[in-house]
Amino acid sequence: MSKQKHIVVIGAGAFGTALALSCLKTGAQVTLYARRSDFVAHLQSSRQNDRYLPGVDLPSDLAITADLSCLKQADVVLLVTPAQKTDTVLMDLKPHLRSTTPLVICAKGMHREQKSLLSGIARRLIVNPMAVLSGPSFADELADSKPTAVMLACQDIDLAESLAQTLRHPTLRCYASEDIIGVQAAGAIKNVIAIASGIADGLTLGCNSRAALLSRGLAEMSRIGVRLGGKAETFLGLAGMGDLILTATSEKSRNYSFGLEIGRGRSIEDILATRYQVTEGFVTTAAVFEMTQQLEIYAPLTAAMNDILHRRIPISQVIEDILSKQSEREF
Repeated sequence: MSKQKHIVVIGAGAFGTALALSCLKTGAQVTLYARRSDFVAHLQSSRQNDRYLPGVDLPSDLAITADLSCLKQADVVLLVTPAQKTDTVLMDLKPHLRSTTPLVICAKGMHREQKSLLSGIARRLIVNPMAVLSGPSFADELADSKPTAVMLACQDIDLAESLAQTLRHPTLRCYASEDIIGVQAAGAIKNVIAIASGIADGLTLGCNSRAALLSRGLAEMSRIGVRLGGKAETFLGLAGMGDLILTATSEKSRNYSFGLEIGRGRSIEDILATRYQVTEGFVTTAAVFEMTQQLEIYAPLTAAMNDILHRRIPISQVIEDILSKQSEREF
């Protein structure tokens, strides 16, 4: 009889909480870690994460803690914290983390300051085996046991398959891949395209425009990812097209809804000031743009979104510039 695995989930936001509940369905022992002790006390007493995932009960067999010593006995650690905080969080974890424990990065973004995919940041700070998790997985639906499928990538395909098996259960299909670069690139760049899709819908540009935008966005995502070392087929799978369809078409998506409000005329500053959950695509847009400039990658949609979000160029001017650029060939 195999030993019961202990999974520690770092980050008690909506997705971290949903992943912890999902892991319980595998039969594993699960610990959910949050940094603030007062928030942990609230979760423990109410068994509700009403701030981030309201209406979902936290079972009594889900351990909740603010003590990082829980990492000492972990068999797998899921890192579910904002992309821009990856380096600082890993420095906090490092003294408590066994070097052989696999770390699965679950954030979808690119670090702006270091202009790096998150696995690159992690590799500079810790020596643990590294994997990434991505794919269409809204937190509320995952917590509600609605079926979905995700991609888990690791350079060691045997470890990827083992971790995928650990996280898999009847309503979560978990596929293994060795394309850790492509899966991360897809997860980061689809947030940029999702904001663009939201803006287009906020402007009521129509279904034709959104379909064209998503098609060209997928091509741009693939072009950037392949240049970084990813595989082209990754962008046609769950981490690429699958997550893009989800994130760029639903108001549940923080990135799409952010773009939607911009398109309807609300100021970027006002939207960000009234949100307590991170909109990863906002900062990731700047990080991806700066990286494409440095590597001289053709990425017109990313450049357009950077113009709108960070250079504050009027949307009408950006759209006019995009429509005036015509290539005779799609590929």
